[in-house]
Amino acid sequence: MAHSGFVRSQQTAEESITGRLTGVVFILLMIAAATPVLLVQVPPLGDYINHLSRMHALADLDKDPLLARFYQVKWQLVPNLMMDLVVPPLVHIFDVYLAGQMFVLLTMAIMVTGVFAVNFAIHRQFSPWPLVSFVFIYNNILLFGFVNYLFGIGLASWALAIWILIRDRGPEWRLVVSALMITAMFVCHLFAVGLYGLCLVCFETWREFQRTGARRYSLTRDIIAFAAPFLVLVPLMLLSPTIGLATDISWDFSEKLDGIYYLVQNYSDFFDLLLTAIMVALLIWAVRQRLLSFHPVGWILLLASAVLYMAMPRVLFGSWGADLRLPVASAFLLMGFVRINLPTRAVAYGFFAVIVGLSVTRDAAVQLTWMNLDKGLREFRDSVSMIEPGSTVLVAEADRPDGNDQINNAISHAASFAMLERSSFVSTTFVVPGKQVLEVKPAFESMANIKDDPPPAVGDLLAAVNNPQPDSTDYWERWPERFDYLYVLYNGGDFNPAPDDLRLIFAGENFQLFEVQAPD
Repeated sequence: MAHSGFVRSQQTAEESITGRLTGVVFILLMIAAATPVLLVQVPPLGDYINHLSRMHALADLDKDPLLARFYQVKWQLVPNLMMDLVVPPLVHIFDVYLAGQMFVLLTMAIMVTGVFAVNFAIHRQFSPWPLVSFVFIYNNILLFGFVNYLFGIGLASWALAIWILIRDRGPEWRLVVSALMITAMFVCHLFAVGLYGLCLVCFETWREFQRTGARRYSLTRDIIAFAAPFLVLVPLMLLSPTIGLATDISWDFSEKLDGIYYLVQNYSDFFDLLLTAIMVALLIWAVRQRLLSFHPVGWILLLASAVLYMAMPRVLFGSWGADLRLPVASAFLLMGFVRINLPTRAVAYGFFAVIVGLSVTRDAAVQLTWMNLDKGLREFRDSVSMIEPGSTVLVAEADRPDGNDQINNAISHAASFAMLERSSFVSTTFVVPGKQVLEVKPAFESMANIKDDPPPAVGDLLAAVNNPQPDSTDYWERWPERFDYLYVLYNGGDFNPAPDDLRLIFAGENFQLFEVQAPD
């Protein structure tokens, strides 16, 4: 008996040490993940700078007559609103750049804590395992700048955890709480609602097969508690202009492997593949040592996600990459269903060392890359200072783009600096009807890329001048008459494709800024 009490006391002490260490490591890894974001004023996250320019407009349009000449705000129930609701109020306290950084960090935090929440709800104890999610926080979906989507996935994780925790309470609790969470997820991203629904189906399927003997709740009440909250989507969708994009669907079964690779893809294929090899080796070792186990719901969700991924379209409700985003989202949810067994203090310390080592190394690699990319963004901002405030800016791409994917992705929306800092109209600003609440005023609508297509190539601009089409609806038609400046992306140097219409005023390493010469 004395020996048994000693063992229990020793286990309790070791669990206490592991719990405290989990908290310390969590804080350490959160700081490490936040460092790249805070060390650059504008994280080079693909679409991010374009979204940030919209935040500036939403916050200051009523105080900026130059910008108000081009844009207007039409608040609608768009399932892509979280950043629009959170960041503009912060802009009134901080500047727009810091407010944007805070939202990115909030997105990271909700994703990671969502894994902790699901893991606790399933296993009913705090575990250090969810720290693994820090290794994957800088995934390719984040690098694309899909922050609203990722915020929604974090919220879906929290919603699933809450459902599991209150599952044995009265069905009215589940109904009300789930309806509220679905509404919140709808505000983030419509796909988050769909993934939450898939998770509930998987959990309830497992639970149904676990039932033995008399049922404690009637099947009818359970079905109502599960299904009724999703009925809130009916009025939400009917009130949303996004319903008009329901037919904008297309399938593309290529690049499915790329979507899986997005979970680990960063800036170096060699490093990313090395990380994958290390993680797979450690995973196999841990399973063979019986240190890891996977909850049955996780297996069901894994199978359901795989089937859905193969069937999912590339474009859904007008959003590109609908299928390619799913593996990262599923991975963060699946992490919550893993249980880790750390039988000795040495194994526990080894686990913490591996996670800290992989996460901090990966964060450091991102930071080094971002510091290099920040030079290009600062150069772009220098060019923006040469633009007359309140001007109109057309964005085009080189016919044969130069530069690597890292640089090109970083500057793909850098022309939005002209909107942020010079109150200018930018042709590529996100103003797609049904997808954003920022709209172009009617007088300038024909000059905006309202279809969210890639920018025109320089050859398209030359063709519009040399061979104009009277019935063309391209927004760059008659561009020498309608635009004041032209950015050509992915091409540096002093080459001028149209000397009669353009005057080069800034030649960056991977872009050019031209002043458009008004026709006589």
